[in-house]
Amino acid sequence: MAGGLLLSFQMRNCFTYKVLNFVKIHTKPPYRMKNCIEYDSKYSKEEESKILTFLNKSEPNDILRLSMSQMKLKRILSRRSNKGNFGSFSDILEVDGLGVKMMEKMCDSILTFDPNQKIVLQSEGLKKKLRGQVLEPILTRSNLNSIKTATSLYIHDSIVGWAQIEKNPFRLTNWNLYEIPGDDDKKLQLSEIMNIVWDILNSLPKSDVYIMEAVPTMLKSVGADSKNPKAVHVNLQRTQLIAALSAMINADGNLQKIDRDDEEDLSDGFKKFEHKVLYLRATLASRLFKTIVGNEKVSAESTVSNIIDQSSEIDLDCVKTLNVLESLKHFYFKQKIVNREMLSQTLLIILTFYEICLFENQKAIQKLYCGDN
Repeated sequence: MAGGLLLSFQMRNCFTYKVLNFVKIHTKPPYRMKNCIEYDSKYSKEEESKILTFLNKSEPNDILRLSMSQMKLKRILSRRSNKGNFGSFSDILEVDGLGVKMMEKMCDSILTFDPNQKIVLQSEGLKKKLRGQVLEPILTRSNLNSIKTATSLYIHDSIVGWAQIEKNPFRLTNWNLYEIPGDDDKKLQLSEIMNIVWDILNSLPKSDVYIMEAVPTMLKSVGADSKNPKAVHVNLQRTQLIAALSAMINADGNLQKIDRDDEEDLSDGFKKFEHKVLYLRATLASRLFKTIVGNEKVSAESTVSNIIDQSSEIDLDCVKTLNVLESLKHFYFKQKIVNREMLSQTLLIILTFYEICLFENQKAIQKLYCGDN
């Protein structure tokens, strides 16, 4: 009896082994049951063919312009490179992190894709690709075209720097610093901050707009220790200085506009508030000029030194055509290291504003667009 049971058990095991071995031999990736994703297509046969042809034949730069995160689009390119062409929508859904809704959004953008379409700065497409607005507040093209001079402002713990560039001819016309008086560790009162802002305003050149980086003010965002009282008050003080300086520049610009039109009602003038201070996307300048490693900025001094000496290899129109007065070059090179770094940051910010926002240089936009920096 025991021998019969043992024989029966061995036969069952042998049968099971053969079945499993058959499945193992005849079931190959990507057709394993666990990877098989059925998709009930909402597209016509013609549309399906167009979508698959686009994904299989298009250049990487065109695929990276679709309406989806750069990470997922790069995964699609990686899958195409590793496993070959997409034969069906089920193949597309094999891409890690890609669901049906996300895939359909991508497919919709393929069906409306125009390879000759100019990348426009203020478009929703660029805003999505760069995962945020490039410039705040958003300006119309006519507003941007009316700008003849622009000045960047860069605020550090104890120094405020600026650089002014005139659009036509394209030249650096003002480049300077304001060192905040007193001890770095001293906590400034609001009245003292306002006095500092007033001094800065009296030193700043007149411009159509002023550009600041939209730097994060939360402690975690700037890497500050929330338990360190010094880090807390330095960050708060910087925020107060940025807010006060922005408010005063905007107020001054709008009051001057009202004074120029004596016939305009004062209350009506205030209703037509115009922003004089614009905020450029944080790290945009660092990415464009490759002065960032990971999330950390590195020194921009060597980059800027090459730009003003006209020995830079950076292939951007604003770098090639910028005219810098000899007096400003001399002023820059005689500064101590900390001050040169401040001046360097101001120049890269204002060049980025001109290159991306005013001139809409397609080569520069494409670099940011595709995440090449």
